Amino acid sequence: MSNQLTVGDINIDKMNIECAAGKWSLIPHFEELNIYEDLFENTMTAHLTLQEGINIPSKFPIQGEETVDVSIRLTGVDDTEVSILNPPLFHVYNLSDRFIRSPKSQRFSLDLVSEQYMSSLHTKISKSYSDMTADKIVGDIWSNYLDDDKDLYMEETKNSEQVIIPNWHPHQAINWLAKRSQSEDNTATSFLYYETMDGSHFRSLNNMAESEPLITIAKQEITDDPDKIEALSVGLIKADHIIHMNLFDKVQNIKQGQYSSKLLTHDIVKKKIHQHDFNGHADWMWNNHTGTYPLIADSPTELQAGNTYRVSLAPPFNPDLAVTEGRQLSDYTDSHVEFYPKHDKMYAKNAGHEHDNKVEEWKLRRSSHLQVYDSVRMDVYCAGVSFIRLGMTVKLIVPSTEGTSDGKRENAFDKHLTGTYLITSIKHTFTQGESGNFGYKMLLELSKDGLEQMASYRMPRKQGASK
Repeated sequence: MSNQLTVGDINIDKMNIECAAGKWSLIPHFEELNIYEDLFENTMTAHLTLQEGINIPSKFPIQGEETVDVSIRLTGVDDTEVSILNPPLFHVYNLSDRFIRSPKSQRFSLDLVSEQYMSSLHTKISKSYSDMTADKIVGDIWSNYLDDDKDLYMEETKNSEQVIIPNWHPHQAINWLAKRSQSEDNTATSFLYYETMDGSHFRSLNNMAESEPLITIAKQEITDDPDKIEALSVGLIKADHIIHMNLFDKVQNIKQGQYSSKLLTHDIVKKKIHQHDFNGHADWMWNNHTGTYPLIADSPTELQAGNTYRVSLAPPFNPDLAVTEGRQLSDYTDSHVEFYPKHDKMYAKNAGHEHDNKVEEWKLRRSSHLQVYDSVRMDVYCAGVSFIRLGMTVKLIVPSTEGTSDGKRENAFDKHLTGTYLITSIKHTFTQGESGNFGYKMLLELSKDGLEQMASYRMPRKQGASK
């Protein structure tokens, strides 16, 4: 694993555009290349900006039938390890932002999608599957219907399926299977299908959160007491900027069923309705998380040492009482209600059969799990690092605005925001300067679903009160 931590240790070995007429290198004309990876998108995309004076769009010409092949080499800090980044083959689907600077100079951009996206777009599946788990069906679809020369990384699922794919695109079928999949090892339901530099993945957020952080990202160099900061197994990455994108949206979370919800299954044949309630607090213990404690309390208030209260967002709250009257957020199941048809012989011979889709086990839980990862999001700008991958966990050290004038080093870091995060998207930015040197920067979107220590509320001391 390379320890490349600087922006300059990079070389672009290949950046070719190809069509039926031939192949040309774009490196002499390349200004900036942005490659995007996202957990919630099936495939990678890219945006390539060129500056040239030979009129490539008309001379080539570029008409949306071209492919772009890129290979990037990164050298480690000791110059002994080399990492090769091979993005998937990209297809040009749009020419945008064309600007003629002078009679002999113009700037334009190419919008790119991965080859697998185009393969899915051109293909339809009409096929039945019986007595196969979702991961096995996904593997069959990927092998037979998606043109991909990279690897597929799978997490095993449980429950045999008996389904017919009704003339769907491959990605449409895979996403449908992901929604109803449950992990073989636990009750995880948050399966996603996504593409990275290494290949395609069919994994749950629960599986990703299980991994330990390999790196630490901080706003400034860290020279603190090692007892205060975990030792780094790979290295420290210095962040250029840390931006708080989202800390919480209570109203949106309630509407989408993060804390509680209700599922009504209805049998149109027998004219029966069954109600299934989801409690976010009760569900917490059955999953892996990026932190030890949930983002909200599991009781209206929890009295801790030193008259410090961990506070639930559920109203009403009386800080003078150790116990608050009223209900917590997980009790309001009517805040989000979903309906789902479920009758005999819809997927199985009868309810409880091995082919039963068990919608009550995954639908509400999946919705909550996906929503909670949108509650705390941070954008981190840093130097490009060759070993960072989508779906990894990292340790993020966020400086506190409280300061350290009292000499207490624990005040140097924000206790709520500092912690373990999941990498949910990556923007790789490669640039070429006027001297021909290459640069590599990253924009990491980080999300978390838990806290490393309890959020707390301390009553302000009354004026004149003794310490």
